[in-house]
Amino acid sequence: MPKRRANGEGSIYRRKDGLWAAAYTDNAGKRRSVYGKGQQLVREKLKAAIRESDKGLNMDKSKILFTVWLAEWLEVYKKPVVTEKVYMLYYQDIHQRTIPYFQNVTLKDLREDMLQKFFNKQALKRYDGKEGEFYLEGRRRMYLLINAALERAVRNDIITKNVAKHVELPKKKKPEVEMLTVEEQKKLESAVLEHDNPLAFSILLALYTGLRIGELAALRISDIDFEAATLTVQRSITRLYSCKEKKSTKYIAAPKTEKSKRVIPLPGFMLEMLRDFISERNKRVELLKEHWGAYPTPACESRIKDGVWVDDGSLFVTMYGSVLDNTNFNKMLKKCLEMAGVKRIYFHALRHTFATRCVEAGFDIKSLSEILGHTDAKVTLNTYVHALDEQKRNNMDKLGGLWEQNEDKKE
Repeated sequence: MPKRRANGEGSIYRRKDGLWAAAYTDNAGKRRSVYGKGQQLVREKLKAAIRESDKGLNMDKSKILFTVWLAEWLEVYKKPVVTEKVYMLYYQDIHQRTIPYFQNVTLKDLREDMLQKFFNKQALKRYDGKEGEFYLEGRRRMYLLINAALERAVRNDIITKNVAKHVELPKKKKPEVEMLTVEEQKKLESAVLEHDNPLAFSILLALYTGLRIGELAALRISDIDFEAATLTVQRSITRLYSCKEKKSTKYIAAPKTEKSKRVIPLPGFMLEMLRDFISERNKRVELLKEHWGAYPTPACESRIKDGVWVDDGSLFVTMYGSVLDNTNFNKMLKKCLEMAGVKRIYFHALRHTFATRCVEAGFDIKSLSEILGHTDAKVTLNTYVHALDEQKRNNMDKLGGLWEQNEDKKE
């Protein structure tokens, strides 16, 4: 016997034009519909619509707070379709930054100038520890989510217009690419080889693969194919502040974009270094894992099963048996830079250094873009135009030699 539908729940059917649709009655007694290209998509939309109705969002629109709608929009429309990492970023933007600013403001009373002042205030934040730079990435993300939430409110007939549409944000400044010179790179590599901490090897790996710091942290031994001489990037580790738990937490998630999932060919010398590193890593783990199991630190408790430390094959493991994060890699880079007598740089500069050396060596942009995991070659071109300009200058200078050869022939 088919299950009876709840009051107000509509039926899902396919229209003549191929779209799927469902009709339902909201708590105000108004007949409404949702549409989509698939039956499952419409079913999810129907559930979300009924949930909104049950919470009373369709009953007295004039009293719906902007902050309440933002939180509801995040849970109903975004959480089911974004990664956990993106959800946590959105949650932080809404609950830490937006809600405290817009307390007691209803959706119908929200004005464009209120939003403009809010985003202007965000411009005063410092970004990346440098004075005077806009907090552009986070501010743009907040604008996009607020704009999307208000657009959905318009589609749901809660408000008549989206007041975020004409808010003005400053144009995104092109960041200055930070990198090492060839001489600085040589000094850093010498310092890495002299360092007694195994984690120092991560610097060499970054310099010759262009991996992002989160991708390095998430590498496992199984990602290295010695027969094919390749390294596969298929996950990333990041640390996010959880507003719910009131602390920062490590997250293992998919890489930055779909293009970031990639296979990187490894040069012969790096393959041999990886072979030696993994061998030493396994010996170290065998010596220490019994101690880690008997005296677990809070950071590695999740790896303890029945009093035994379980090896998941992570390429880089701390001396306490836990997975590393950005902080560990940055501290190691700082120590090696001090040993080498080289200027202070952020870990991401190693990726820029790798890409610049590749351009100088004559890599074609499409291949380099795929190795870096960029969304398309335009990103690579725009980011490393400085190196390309220098390469073009060097190539043009070669014509001088050709001219001199011709002059010699004439004589």
